[in-house]
Amino acid sequence: MRMSLSALFATALSLTASAAVAADMPSRVLKPTPPAASIACKETSGLSTDIFGFSSGSDVLDLGAWGGALEYNGAFGTRFGTLQGHNIKAQVSTSPFPCLEIGPSLNYGFSRLHSNTGLTTFNNSAFGGQIEFKYKLLGRSIHGIGLTIAAEPGYSAIDNKLSNPLAPFTSSEGSRLGTNTVKLLSDFVIMPDRLFGAINVEYAQTWTSRERLGLNGCASFSLNAWCRGSALNIRAALSAKVNDAFYVGVEGQHLRAYSGTFLNKLNGHALFVGPTFFWQATEKLTVSGTFATQVAGQARGVRNDLDLTNFSRNIAKLKFAYSF
Repeated sequence: MRMSLSALFATALSLTASAAVAADMPSRVLKPTPPAASIACKETSGLSTDIFGFSSGSDVLDLGAWGGALEYNGAFGTRFGTLQGHNIKAQVSTSPFPCLEIGPSLNYGFSRLHSNTGLTTFNNSAFGGQIEFKYKLLGRSIHGIGLTIAAEPGYSAIDNKLSNPLAPFTSSEGSRLGTNTVKLLSDFVIMPDRLFGAINVEYAQTWTSRERLGLNGCASFSLNAWCRGSALNIRAALSAKVNDAFYVGVEGQHLRAYSGTFLNKLNGHALFVGPTFFWQATEKLTVSGTFATQVAGQARGVRNDLDLTNFSRNIAKLKFAYSF
């Protein structure tokens, strides 16, 4: 049977319309929906985690991005004499999955304490590493507050040396230090593009193994005993944008030291306050730092307005960060 010209034309139009509809459908039906995690941590404008001093912002690296940092921490002043402590930390970070940042690091620290009598010197050095895991739960652009949970387990080998010219020999002690820190990091915008705030809550655990009997603050005097300690730190900071490359701010820290792994017995607490700065030196390089002084505190069993038994008089931080 022959098909009329008009019927042939109608059939062609029908097939063309059907093909067009079929071509449109996959783009509507099969278009991938971003996973909830990537939506939760997505920010319309990034905010450096380093603008708050010792406190940290909530942002994590973009998926597949890399970053590196070199960080110095210092501690100065103690009840028992004069103290200088220094620690260098080198870290490389990346984001293998949306909202997740992983950053292994190595650190080397050393300190030197002269007793009040001037006769005894205590030297301490430590070398070890950590690995930090950060997962962003909430984004500022969607929820009004950025919220990230972080964990940083670590291990260090310690060498302690005690010397006294009146003693017939110099004692030395080796130790191993295991640490684990869990953090809840939050930040928020107070004035758009002008003033920002951050609140951090940290819970830290430490386990120190004594290879030989010595004086390293352990409660137990048995060989190969493990000393257990913990800390609860609450930090709050404000940072103001001076221009696109420079921020200044102020930070307060309430630090609490405990015996036992689970905040069993309070040994002392201290309040530190100090200024902060952040400088975007180049498109990829940033410099940030802070210096804080203990303004209030109390050590268990000591009548004093400061806790110089568990904490230093002053603490400092300087950090260089580079994005690849």
